[in-house]
Amino acid sequence: MFCLACTIVGVVWGFNRWKLRRNGVRTMGTVVDISVSGITTEKAFYPVVEFKTDTGNKIRFRGTTGTAYSPSYQQGQLVKVIYSQQEPWNAKIDNFEQLWLGPVSIGLFGLIALGAFLSFG
Repeated sequence: MFCLACTIVGVVWGFNRWKLRRNGVRTMGTVVDISVSGITTEKAFYPVVEFKTDTGNKIRFRGTTGTAYSPSYQQGQLVKVIYSQQEPWNAKIDNFEQLWLGPVSIGLFGLIALGAFLSFG
């Protein structure tokens, strides 16, 4: 049951990201900070990005995927941003790591685990 749930979560999550890619507004943003989560031995670094919507509102958001050991973004770095006009605060950095890594990882894990369960179960 857990395997199937992971697969479904990955598919739904991926479908929502696909809709954002299809219908979202694209702009450029600037990395204004690096957010650090976790304890000293297992830190994760997340980019904090600021951009302006097409209506001129300034939005700040934290990237969805963090990196271990060292940040993969630098303050002042320009990044591609995609957002929904209805929910600009749910913006994403428009690259594979930030947009697709989560749904693909969960979905594939679910499929592989489900295949293993069906083969050996």
